Amino acid sequence: MSISLYQSSDLQFPILTSIENLQGVAKEAYNEINCLRSLVILEKFQEITNIQAIAVIGSSASGKTTLLKDVRSQFSSSEDISLSKRFITRPVRKGDDLIENQHVSLHEFEEKVISGEIEVSWKRKMEGERVEFYGFEKDRKDKIRIYSANNDFVRGVDEISKTILILGVYAPDELRKERLLSRSPDLTPEELGYRLGDSSQNIIPFCHLLIKNFGPTEESSITDIIALIKIVAQKCLRWGEMRDLGNHRCEHKSRLFEITNHDVLFSNGIIKQFQYVERSPGTRVLVTDGSRILLTKEWREEINGWDYRLPGGKIFETVKEYKEDRSFHQDFGNVAKKAAMKEIFEETGVLLSEKNISFASLSKCGSLIKWDLYYFIANLPPASNLNRRVTDESEMIQPIWFSFADVKSLCLNGAINEERSALFILKFILKGDV
Repeated sequence: MSISLYQSSDLQFPILTSIENLQGVAKEAYNEINCLRSLVILEKFQEITNIQAIAVIGSSASGKTTLLKDVRSQFSSSEDISLSKRFITRPVRKGDDLIENQHVSLHEFEEKVISGEIEVSWKRKMEGERVEFYGFEKDRKDKIRIYSANNDFVRGVDEISKTILILGVYAPDELRKERLLSRSPDLTPEELGYRLGDSSQNIIPFCHLLIKNFGPTEESSITDIIALIKIVAQKCLRWGEMRDLGNHRCEHKSRLFEITNHDVLFSNGIIKQFQYVERSPGTRVLVTDGSRILLTKEWREEINGWDYRLPGGKIFETVKEYKEDRSFHQDFGNVAKKAAMKEIFEETGVLLSEKNISFASLSKCGSLIKWDLYYFIANLPPASNLNRRVTDESEMIQPIWFSFADVKSLCLNGAINEERSALFILKFILKGDV
């Protein structure tokens, strides 16, 4: 990957120039983030796969605290965003933000770490021999956490998760000195020198994104950071979620089945390759006359015995036909209904009209076996028993009417082996519908 440099006076930022290696949430959010005027997307951004927290860092007086005040005001009542409380062992001084920080003694800090109230902690070496400790409270995993951190966060936390976006607030060192003297006039010369010694340039190797909080882009910084948080909240995976990243690759295909590989993103940022088997979807029809249900009795090779089933069958004869039709139809409802009517006639001799049959539900088999079943309900007037039939596939089928009570017993004692259908039938009987 080639690297270009953003230049403004003596500033140089290694910008991401190719998106080919972006994955997951970083890839999905790139275009929207790239439109934000004050944001610079750095090469390190390609390490991000999911975002569960945004850690905002910046050298002293870069403007981080001011930006986060506006962020706190914007998202104070949000159900999706949490500005994590920050604990610090340093004593309170003039100009401190007491909303952003909760000042505690070292003993109190250690107790909070031990109890788990503080989830992430690190230490910061100050001027001379002074060391202060920082930490963020444990928060709900289903929220996007905003961390008001400092530069030692990325240096001091042992492992920065792939799900923490490091957002650097950048301002030139000369401007930082002016801001620092205005904000904290009581700083000792030693602490002033120490804070200014941590140049804004030092944060660049650790950041995924930079906010240029100076010059022409300073006015748009706050609107851009708010927009960024909203983009992340929309695109990210919350704790426990997973997402199919696409890139489906056919490994093997037969007449009825297709084996496919694809990539799945987990909320912890891990991407794994999964494989699934897919076949043409099928139909099942619950035919009722108001007091009875029509089942078919047939010999099933897979159980080497007789089974009671809802009438139904394949919508397409091959997986190739299914895939070709799927490229034209997003919804197979009407196609499935016509296939269901055809199967009913073949297996029971009942000729249905479209007004007699209605869609009830779609059953998914699972993530590794993709075999959808479209369930329909057909209402008929009271009818007599039907004759045995032999289908075009040489299936010998005996259609039989059963009372609701008898069908319930067949479901519960395992005589209806297709458990998806047994559950569908029980719901119909117990609720009166599905």
